[in-house]
Amino acid sequence: MSVFHILVVDNDPWTVKMVSSLLSRRGHRVVVAHSASEAESQLALCLPDLVIADAHMESEGLAWLLRLQAELGQRRLPVLLLADDAPPALRMDALRLPHSDFLDKPFRFDEFDLRVERLLQGSVEKSSGEEVSRPQGLRGTLGDLSLASILLLLEAEQKSGVLTVRRPGEVGRLWCAAGRLMSAELSVTGLRPERSLDAVSMLLSWPSGEFEFVAGPEQRGDDEGLPMTQLVLLLAQRQDESARRDAVAV
Repeated sequence: MSVFHILVVDNDPWTVKMVSSLLSRRGHRVVVAHSASEAESQLALCLPDLVIADAHMESEGLAWLLRLQAELGQRRLPVLLLADDAPPALRMDALRLPHSDFLDKPFRFDEFDLRVERLLQGSVEKSSGEEVSRPQGLRGTLGDLSLASILLLLEAEQKSGVLTVRRPGEVGRLWCAAGRLMSAELSVTGLRPERSLDAVSMLLSWPSGEFEFVAGPEQRGDDEGLPMTQLVLLLAQRQDESARRDAVAV
């Protein structure tokens, strides 16, 4: 069976868990977004083979997909829309999307499999010379997508380049190669720069700020490359240990 890259966009945890589990068991690579803004950030990294989305998402699911299809123009992006008790008008609007299908919740697993398979079969045709890549950059705010999520996304897509995170008076840069952290630096006005894991730990604590990822060849590697998943888990463990020490001291 071929392995496909599928983006699941839904703000209902149960639906996300169920759909992701079904797709993963069939060997597909699944990326999840809980809002249109999260989905846009992930689409900027890589165009998937299929989008499965809630038609009612944030009252803009269908409108967002229409905008996305208009942006893509002639490039193919199959879409499977899911909805509870969808009115006939919504169903008809959804089916007018290019390369789309519609499925009512709750659904039978075998029907879900058949509709996904049919849409993915059409997706295979896009490899015959059709250009489907999207811009290799990524830009947004940490309010829309946390730094931990960005790092895991870079690992999943095996991206190389520089991730810059900034807020007034502070700029952090992370150099990545094939989804691994090679080096990091945090510069604060008037202070000595922090580097490597200490810099990443401080950046992960930022609740707000702007980020931009620019894809390209890895340019520096002061440290041994570290997988992003391992990095995030390691720093979370450090924070837990520090919190426990502080609690004992009190």
